[in-house]
Amino acid sequence: MKKLRTTFAVLILALAGAPARAQLAIGQDLTERIEVNTVNVEVSVSDKNGRPVTGLERRDFELREDGKTVQIANFDAVVHHATAVASPGEPAPILVPDQQAESAPADAGEGFAEPASWVLYIDDAFIEPASRARVLGQLREFLTGKLAPNDQVMVASYDLGLKIRLPFTKDRESLAWALDQLAHLTAKGGELERARHHLLAELLSEQESESMAKDKNDPQLRRAHDQEVIGDSDGGPGGVAGCPQSVPQSAKSYAAALRQQVLSSVDGLTLLVNSLAGLPGRKVVLHVSDGIPATPGEEIFEILVHLCGDNGGILSGRYFGTQASLDAQDYTTVKEWTALAAHANAQRVTLYTFQASGAGTAGMAADMGPEDQLLTEASVTAIESINRQQTLSVLASETGGRAVFWANDIRADLARVQEDLGSYYSLGFNPSHFGDGREHRLSLKVKRPGVTLRYRQSYRDKPALERVVDRTLSSLFYGYEDNPLDIRMEIGEITANASNTTGGTWTVPVRLRIPLFKLGLQTGKDLYEGKLRLLVAVRDAKGDRTPLRQVEIPLHIPHGQALTALGQFYAYDLTLSMKPGDQSLAVAVRDEMTTTTSYLSRTLHVGAVESR
Repeated sequence: MKKLRTTFAVLILALAGAPARAQLAIGQDLTERIEVNTVNVEVSVSDKNGRPVTGLERRDFELREDGKTVQIANFDAVVHHATAVASPGEPAPILVPDQQAESAPADAGEGFAEPASWVLYIDDAFIEPASRARVLGQLREFLTGKLAPNDQVMVASYDLGLKIRLPFTKDRESLAWALDQLAHLTAKGGELERARHHLLAELLSEQESESMAKDKNDPQLRRAHDQEVIGDSDGGPGGVAGCPQSVPQSAKSYAAALRQQVLSSVDGLTLLVNSLAGLPGRKVVLHVSDGIPATPGEEIFEILVHLCGDNGGILSGRYFGTQASLDAQDYTTVKEWTALAAHANAQRVTLYTFQASGAGTAGMAADMGPEDQLLTEASVTAIESINRQQTLSVLASETGGRAVFWANDIRADLARVQEDLGSYYSLGFNPSHFGDGREHRLSLKVKRPGVTLRYRQSYRDKPALERVVDRTLSSLFYGYEDNPLDIRMEIGEITANASNTTGGTWTVPVRLRIPLFKLGLQTGKDLYEGKLRLLVAVRDAKGDRTPLRQVEIPLHIPHGQALTALGQFYAYDLTLSMKPGDQSLAVAVRDEMTTTTSYLSRTLHVGAVESR
């Protein structure tokens, strides 16, 4: 993995004495605030023809969490409502992130759909160039011409890391330009197919070489080979004689390497989902790929079933097809994809997945050599198809979206996605737990026969600190701010380090001024005590970011100094070491007593721009 280009160190300073205007009497607002946990469930209801069903009320729904009925505290029937579009070139306004509790208004009859945040996400590691070119044209038409004017769109892709190709914007001209640029980038799906083609050629070569050089002194091998020649075998080219151990070892190495690529795609999508946590309103990811294997290399092991045959394991030291089916499961990633879907639910992100390969067979080479013929076996093609689609099905069905397969033209499917966001019901309930870190299953019934429901099937009740981390990522990636603690962030003079040479690091001083009267303090024996938690992350223009660092800051104010101290700021200095270029800085400060958190972000230009 590419080494991150930004490092930093944290330096704590003492209390500063700059007075604030507001005063706080001792005992006022110094108590701990209780966090309210409201879980919202958006549900799309459609009839047998796929049309939205309207007119339902709260009493028509029954909502269960982990099999137990819960009271629907908030209910809203939402219909589409268009708002003014931004002028060409006008940036999207800065939106305030959701509060930590996923609150929703109480019953207010029919509401209007919130502006949605759309993310077009192309997994370039698992898509062929021709597939991507076809769907990009259709997506361009939809995203630039069919969305509600106030919807914002972001373009992202995965290629050995998450790449933000275009930040959120309402400017359709900028969006069209970004999609045109994306069409010219390299897609890596062809590389995967070439690697698979090479593996199959290697497997056939090993089998052929082994057959030609059979050990004539081994009666078991000779007898098995004779049976194969006279057509008495029940296996493939290897017949009942099985395969040498080098054959499955090559397949296992391929599957292990492919599994790492799949897990990297999971990580990239997880990072994207995390970064969307702080955005308000509906969040929709249009996930485009040729399909990502849930069990990497499963079709190769199915080929080994045919290639290596089965004789019940009579010959020692040989590899048989019965073992291949078991070995394939060592590389499954179903658990990781299911966890990702639950994680998306925790962030209120809905995924609509599109298999860009359409009605053709994904990944099939044009020239039908011996290697390709192995891939045309009915059982092999069936396994590969299901394997590639399983991940997309999990992401869509678990998060309340749709999975689209076998479609060369996805425009009608995109219209259905838009319809889902334009007419839905929002149900909120208050669970008895908060931040337990567990996944909770949701089930929903409606008193209307013949309808189809789509909603998130689960959610993870994220611990409070994890919610803060996710919203800090939103500040880092998208510049969103929410500052209830009225913190001032001041950037000092950026200077080159003493040993700096071309491309070296620069020192960036940052001061946080935190008004003490905004903080919650607990009365101790001789002191008023509190605690802050600081989180800091930096991201460069190439998308590389530092690990998110955090530190706890204890506060101790003697009783006799409380009135004076509460009229002052607490000053906290950061000394950041950065590479030259454009950098994004995100800082979160959480008051652990009141559970109030401020999120701040800045864009910095450090030193000289790196040469391209």
